[in-house]
Amino acid sequence: MTSVPTAMKHNPERGLIRAAAINALWINTSEVFRYFVFVMPMMRAALPGVQNVAPMSLPVFLIWAVWDTIVQTALMMFVWLYLERIGYGVRNALIAGSLCWLVIFGVLWLALLNMNLATPRILAIALPMALFELLVGALIVNWAVSRTNDDEQWSKDDHGGVLREIKVGEEESWGDRAGPPKPPVIHLDRGPMIDLGFYRRLNTLIRVVRQLAGRPPPAPPGQTPPRADRVRQV
Repeated sequence: MTSVPTAMKHNPERGLIRAAAINALWINTSEVFRYFVFVMPMMRAALPGVQNVAPMSLPVFLIWAVWDTIVQTALMMFVWLYLERIGYGVRNALIAGSLCWLVIFGVLWLALLNMNLATPRILAIALPMALFELLVGALIVNWAVSRTNDDEQWSKDDHGGVLREIKVGEEESWGDRAGPPKPPVIHLDRGPMIDLGFYRRLNTLIRVVRQLAGRPPPAPPGQTPPRADRVRQV
């Protein structure tokens, strides 16, 4: 038995685009709500001696928009790569979202607290809300990409799915076969196993037609094809 490596893989682009559109709305809404309702007034109350603390103007708002885009991109790429490597599912999505939250918001607020630019009360409000934000964003990525993979299961090569391995029988010469060959099987990531006996029979029929037409059958791999003048005409 020989194994033929596969070159067919699923394409998550549609799922990522779908997740990006939903997360763009979700993360921007969450960030604006958390900043205007909680963080900005709490920072101004905690640091009254700091001039122009937690300002808000058009340039500042645009910078926060860039911040939101960076957070969204980092979340989606990290969660997607994590799920691709570990496996899709709610549990893995929550773990990936928690790790992303720890790297982004945990480090940010810990640094601010260490520099005396934030208070424990602010962290007690901002960190859980940011965690909820990224967990929902991670679940959106998991839902969008895994759903796209399921939709595309049967959309490629008339069968779909992700071909992991194709096992075929050993190649035999045209006149040395001692019985019907065992049909190969394609193993899919999802869905049933597909019997390729039909394609084996179709290949046999093509060989018979070529012989009847006076043309030699294709030579097995590693063998020199027979000369045309040595092929017996039927």
